[in-house]
Amino acid sequence: MRESKDISETVQRVQAVETRLAEKLRTTFGVKAPAPEVSAKADAIRGKSGELTKKLTENKGAAWAGVKDEINRDLHALEGDFDHWVQYLDKHYKE
Repeated sequence: MRESKDISETVQRVQAVETRLAEKLRTTFGVKAPAPEVSAKADAIRGKSGELTKKLTENKGAAWAGVKDEINRDLHALEGDFDHWVQYLDKHYKE
């Protein structure tokens, strides 16, 4: 039961990053297209979150114990990278 809860909580964290990403792009740029480097970074963040989601769905069951720490480390790094990027956007794209 704990494994299922761990996976569910981790999926929610990944989804939270994706939701925050979409919201940040919307509030910063509205309907305007962001600069190419901003789009590239957003795509990279989406790609990393997609990789984590794939790992989560592939590693249910006995394999979860073996990859739990790796996934949590990768997710923590993604969250930190996203937060750092948000600070960059706030500094360079304030209206």
